[in-house]
Order: sequence, then C-alpha cells, then structure tokens
Amino acid sequence: MSLLPDDDHLRVFSIDSPEDESELDEGFEDEPPVEKPAVADVLESLRAGEARPATLVGFSDLESADAALVAAAWLEVPSATRLAAVQALVDMVEERLDFHFGRFFRVALDDDDARVRQLAITGLWEDEGTDLPGRLCKVMESDVSQDVRAQAAQGLARFADLAELGQLDPGVAADLRERLFAVATDEDQSWHVRRRAVEAASSFGTDPRLPDLIERMFEEDELGLRASAVYAMGRAMDSRWLATTINEFVSDDAEIRYEAARAAGLLADTDALPGLSELAQDEDLEVRLAAIGSIGQIGGPSAVRILRRLLDDAPDTDEEAIDDALIEASIVADPLSLDTGDAP
Repeated sequence: MSLLPDDDHLRVFSIDSPEDESELDEGFEDEPPVEKPAVADVLESLRAGEARPATLVGFSDLESADAALVAAAWLEVPSATRLAAVQALVDMVEERLDFHFGRFFRVALDDDDARVRQLAITGLWEDEGTDLPGRLCKVMESDVSQDVRAQAAQGLARFADLAELGQLDPGVAADLRERLFAVATDEDQSWHVRRRAVEAASSFGTDPRLPDLIERMFEEDELGLRASAVYAMGRAMDSRWLATTINEFVSDDAEIRYEAARAAGLLADTDALPGLSELAQDEDLEVRLAAIGSIGQIGGPSAVRILRRLLDDAPDTDEEAIDDALIEASIVADPLSLDTGDAP
C-alpha cells in the first residue's frame, strides 16, 4: 500500500530526470546563489524548453510587477516545460526553506494543464497568505478536474486548523467553514473531493454538524470514504470516536488500519496503546510507521515501554521511526527530559 499525501486517485505527476543529474544539484547548495537570474532570463530559458533549477531560482521572492510579467508570459512556455518547471519548484520548496515561490505558484494556479494546477497547490503547502482560503475554496468548488478540486480541499485543511485556533480572520474562518461543509455534503461532487473536504472540515470539531457528517461517511460502502471518515474522527479530537477508531485496527483494509492508527494518535488516549502495539507489527510498512508515530504522540511511560520492546526486534525499516517516537513519548512522560533513557 502507498499512502503518500496524494493517493491513487489524486495523481501527482513527476518529471523524468534530465540526462545530466548534476542539473538537479544546481541551486541546492548550502547558501543560495549570490545573484538570482532575472525574471526575463528565466522566461527566455523556459520558452527555449529548459527548466533548470539553478535558473528557476529567479522566480523566488517575486515582486508584484515581476509576478505580473510571469503571468503574462507563462502560457507562451511549452506545456511540457511548464509542467517540468512547476515540479522542479515544488521539489525546491521541500529542500530549501529560504526559497519562496508563493507568487509564482499563484500564477500557476491558472494554468491550462490540470497537472500544473495540482502541483501548484502542493507547492503552496506552507503558504498562509490571507488570500489563499478564498482562492483555494473557489478551486475546490469549480475546477474542471476532480484531482485539482480534491487537492485544493486537502490544501484547505491547514487553514481550517488556523481557523479553529482563532488565528484566521473571523469572517474568513466562517466563510471557509461553510464552504467546506457545503462541498463535503454535496453528493453531486466526486467522492474524491468530498472525502478531502470532510477531512479539512473535521478541524471544526465543535461544529454540531460534524458528528453526523462523519457518521454518514463512515457508513458508506466506498472504502476511501470510510478511511477519510476514520481520519476525520482523529482530527475532530472528539473522544466519542475512540472506540470506533480502535475497532478499525483490525480492518481487512490496510488504508483503514493506517487511518485508524493516525486517528488514535490525534485522539491521544492511552486506551489505544495495546491495539497500536499490535499495529506496530502489521505486515504493511506504512501502517506500522503510522502506529509507531501515534504511540509516540500518546506518550507516557506505557508508550515508552512498548516502543522499547518493539525496538528489540524491529526491522531496519522501522528503527528510525521508533527512535523518533521514543524521544516524543519520553518528552510526554517527562517534559524536562530529552533523553529516552530518562523516561519513567
């Protein structure tokens, strides 16, 4: 099973590596280039069919005027090159925190190619610009591609988190809440989109509509919807879902076991630890890693003991995750200790 941020129905498109692999290293040094290429030079290179990371750095920290220049010229770039460029910039964002391509990715949101639009949303994953909730809601509601709509709904989850924490403008937060619930309950929408909208809406754990929404989705025959319902149970942080979550530890479907493991960590109840200790030995690697991470999230002396036992016979693929979980669990047990050996 592969459960990356985008699963099989939310396809993320990768670009073939260039013949000279060293091209991918350009621009990824410890320090950024002394001089960024001019935006006009980047566009000229793209029109010629070249999408080199060292050149694309010129799209970082665009001024408004330069963003307008890119927007005016973007569709003159060959479609394959546009796709390659956006993929390369998404990779850069993941590698380097000092690159900021938010204005460029906003331009790419209007691309003709759904794959480019989907990747642009991915590239905005840490951008908390006040314009984005409304922009992504519009994409979620009306983009012609269900993959792009679902990606937008998934991208709205972080803004729902901010809204619930009181860190989003109240008007924006209220609008976001209503639009997420509207899409989540719209049976004319693709279920791929609805499931991501429910996941995002579940941040609003105190909304009286949420329990019924989760329950109805959990009762659906489609396993993907059930899996999202289980994940939403955890994001809602409502103890009413604990027993249901634990029951799904023994599901025949690996995706549901995975989401149940994640939900248990979010619910943070020690009653889930015995079941999670079993899931941490599941045949599916990603289920095991999710269970290990959740044991660490729950933390405390019992979690530390479970993780130490797991470490004794853990396969190489799991050792790093267990070590990280031990540190987290030990901090919960003793916030003054960063040493797993000091945990009670």
